[in-house]
Amino acid sequence: MENLRNLLQSDGFHKFLFFIGIIVFNWPFVTIFEKKGTETVFISLYLSWGFIIFLLFCIAQSHKAEKSEYKEVKKGEVADV
Repeated sequence: MENLRNLLQSDGFHKFLFFIGIIVFNWPFVTIFEKKGTETVFISLYLSWGFIIFLLFCIAQSHKAEKSEYKEVKKGEVADV
């Protein structure tokens, strides 16, 4: 699990995901599915869009899972700065 968290937090993976997003939603790649029909184009776009959103959610959760150096402050308490 730690290896997956390290992968999701690495800058190289973020750049790779950005590059894949550019490729998948670019015109030449979209025309590959156009031969099979318009419905296939929409399905492939929505599935790839959903998968990228899911990966971004996983990245956000991996950063959220890190332990924060700040302590939680209860209501009415003053935080140490």
